[in-house]
Amino acid sequence: MQEISNEGGFRNSSIKCDDYKIKDNVVSFLLSRGSFATIVLRELMKPHNPLASGF
Repeated sequence: MQEISNEGGFRNSSIKCDDYKIKDNVVSFLLSRGSFATIVLRELMKPHNPLASGF
């Protein structure tokens, strides 16, 4: 069976993030329907050079 592979990548998207707050070690925000908190958190924690860091 032939192997199928493809490199992954990032898509640019626009997410409206309202009522954004950081206090101590807690981040809180409101997202519109259809947006995912994991995407926002990934962007907050993303290193300066994602490709060099293995992302």
